[in-house]
Amino acid sequence: MARAATATAGRVAVPLSIHFTTFSSLLRTSSISFRSSISQFPCLSSFYYSSLLSRSSVRFFSRKLNSIRSKIYSQPVIAKSQTEAPGLQWVSRTDGCGEVKNEDVGKRVRLCGWVALHRIHGAVTFFNLRDHTGITQIITLPEEFPMAHAVANRLRLEYVVAVEGLVRYRPEEAWNPTMKTGKIEVAAETIHLINPVRLALPFLVTSADDAHDVITEEVRLRYRYLDLRCQQMNDNLRLRHKVSKVIRQYLEDVHGFVEIETPILSKSTPEGARDYLVPSRIQVSEVFSGTDFQIFMDTLQSGGVIKALVVPLGSNKYSNTSLKKGDIYKEAIKSGAKGVPFLKVLENGIPALTSTLENGKREDLLNQCSAKPGDLIVFAVGQPSAVNKTLGRLRLYFACDLGVIDNSTHSILWVTDFPMFEWNESELRLEPLHHPFTAPNPNDLSDLSTARALAYDMVYNGIEIGGGSLRIYKRDIQEKVLQTIGITPDQAEEKFGYLLEALDFGAPPHGGIAYGLDRLVMLLAGESSIRDVIAFPKTTTAQCSLTKTPSRVDPKQLRELSYSIEKFTD
Repeated sequence: MARAATATAGRVAVPLSIHFTTFSSLLRTSSISFRSSISQFPCLSSFYYSSLLSRSSVRFFSRKLNSIRSKIYSQPVIAKSQTEAPGLQWVSRTDGCGEVKNEDVGKRVRLCGWVALHRIHGAVTFFNLRDHTGITQIITLPEEFPMAHAVANRLRLEYVVAVEGLVRYRPEEAWNPTMKTGKIEVAAETIHLINPVRLALPFLVTSADDAHDVITEEVRLRYRYLDLRCQQMNDNLRLRHKVSKVIRQYLEDVHGFVEIETPILSKSTPEGARDYLVPSRIQVSEVFSGTDFQIFMDTLQSGGVIKALVVPLGSNKYSNTSLKKGDIYKEAIKSGAKGVPFLKVLENGIPALTSTLENGKREDLLNQCSAKPGDLIVFAVGQPSAVNKTLGRLRLYFACDLGVIDNSTHSILWVTDFPMFEWNESELRLEPLHHPFTAPNPNDLSDLSTARALAYDMVYNGIEIGGGSLRIYKRDIQEKVLQTIGITPDQAEEKFGYLLEALDFGAPPHGGIAYGLDRLVMLLAGESSIRDVIAFPKTTTAQCSLTKTPSRVDPKQLRELSYSIEKFTD
């Protein structure tokens, strides 16, 4: 998330803060998939919109727009009912709506998409289902599948649904040669309402391209996430992507150009991504429950934990000086610890630190740690997050120092089941571990404070190279998450009103992941710093040593831009 900057122009303060996370969610609600967040799940998150309706039919709807607008807008917005499953659903599709072929007749499919057209003809209900691949007509069979028919009758335009049923031919007189799927339809056996539209649509997405004389640019920009679902905008963004791709290919393949980042430095706000590790830590709080060792006793009385890390044959290798004042101590201090309690396992047992423990508990400690004579046991004490951070850093230090890391191998893993929140001790409140738009695990909705997040990190050789999450796509759950972190309904409306509104306009299930190119190249190159793979890197203090930026700005430039600088004193 970019930091906020404020410009003063004509005595009007213009906030320039950009919440990238919320904008990425808005893009996904609009069907646009973009490079910085690539979906990893075969559900609705990869929606694009590619309408295969004929221009004549679109013009027909455009001519009818004024007459049906009032009817559409006056339709009652449904509340939660038996047609909508509670919580969040992550439905996988078997085929894209525009990928169903004549050869698929008789095949059972599951399609996911937006309702693009809805009509009731006698006892039968039809609707067109739209996703990034195109459109398929859905038909209900009220006598054979009455539940699906009942759900279909309640659907409205832009509802997000999943449909399961058999592909069959349409009657020959109903073939539509202007549609790729014009000869077939899907007879719905079950219909799952994933997310409804709870507000009146400001315009009809399907016919919006031919209704620009009716839809003002102001309205289109106000509801950009709907506008981006339209064919014209989708085509424009795809064209922009293709132009960029062609330019890159031409420069690289024909002229041998090399793409090198040449950043614009204003005020750098690095993400400060963390290394996610999977260290071998042992919870030994119970063993020390009766100790009178002051540090451990205070930790347990304050609700903290004690964890241990075993270094095989570390007793002789690491001196007491290195543990108390040397490199190991410094590594622990860098992680926020105040020191490194430790035990050296001797042939005749363990020394003074455990002298007040009963013999049975001493044996329990050694057994839990699988410690043998000659091993070193280091401890971390405090709140779980701080303890994990300290032991994670020490684990990497010992592994590198002992040469147990095989740098010739390529090891990749996924880290999942992160907690949704962590406790902020200074503010005495919960705060998101990832960000407040991450979806909670559907099984944990009863108590969000302890919920797991549907978040994931990719780790390559011990270093995080990518991370992302599935996102919340329902307003009620998003509001509950914001309340959990102490944001009141009024504050939520003020800060995230545009996003909450977008969730009420048929936001599909979506998610993404962002990869760290610099870190990946660093690891592949065998380097230890990303600055060795960046042409013009910044320092750890977000400065450019080459150009000496950030730097002071000429007062004349500030006046021309109507900027002012104020000095604040305590």
